[in-house]
Amino acid sequence: MTHSTVVEAGDATMLLSKRDFHNDKDSTYWLPKDKVEKNRLIRQHYVIKGIFEGNFLKSIEEALDFNKDISILDVGCGSGIWIVDMIKDYPNCSYHGCDIADFTQEVINSNQFTFSYGNVAKGLPYPDNWFDFTHMRLLVLALREEEWPIAIRELLRVTKPGGMIQLLEIDYKLTGNTIVQAFLASIHAICKSRDQNPCIAIELKKIVSVIGNAKIVQADYMIADLSTEESRKKNMHWIWEDVLKSMLPTIAPQLGLYDKPSQLEYTEEFGRSLAIPETYFCISSLAIQKI
Repeated sequence: MTHSTVVEAGDATMLLSKRDFHNDKDSTYWLPKDKVEKNRLIRQHYVIKGIFEGNFLKSIEEALDFNKDISILDVGCGSGIWIVDMIKDYPNCSYHGCDIADFTQEVINSNQFTFSYGNVAKGLPYPDNWFDFTHMRLLVLALREEEWPIAIRELLRVTKPGGMIQLLEIDYKLTGNTIVQAFLASIHAICKSRDQNPCIAIELKKIVSVIGNAKIVQADYMIADLSTEESRKKNMHWIWEDVLKSMLPTIAPQLGLYDKPSQLEYTEEFGRSLAIPETYFCISSLAIQKI
């Protein structure tokens, strides 16, 4: 089941007139669940892939032979685009995706892929020691802070000894110019109301380090100034403008945006603000081996 938030449609820079959201009582995820969001996730995937120059970290490539038939799980698989990309590059592997809703039907058409409904904080529908590689990213707006250790232990449970896990999360730390800081502060307020930690990205190493059967083999923290790095700047701006549009039905009251004109004006001003120096995009990634 879903519920809808109605937002008046403006020009092409605005949201569609209707957005569908998850209505899973066990989940605190607060971004939409509709075709517009699916398309955003697909665009976002290719930007992130470009940033990291691939779909997984170097240490994972060194630990696993993706030319063999290894089993791969994507937790919170969303649109399924990460799996689509992986199947194209590594067709010998078998793939599983898990999420609270199935976005994958229109994206993945392969007998190498199996989708299962599940919530990592409540237990994944897989046996112990099942996957060679378990992938999870961008669940900062889906998990309560207290659920992160539970989720990471669940990833470890379903991963084979010696297998690898990759985590990747955006750090919504308060930074940048006035417009961007107001946007980030609104995210913090919504996260706090849902018992989420918008800066969980910088806590992941600490969480993993106290789990006995997990070894961190690579930890990267990337900071990109959106006003520089010309080859990436335009794509990153698109992503952040897309994120704003997906969040606007929820964060608009935090920003004092109660009608179409104010939302349109803010969206345009936000886009311009991304070019102001010292506006940062921060993302953390971890490669973990199960001992």
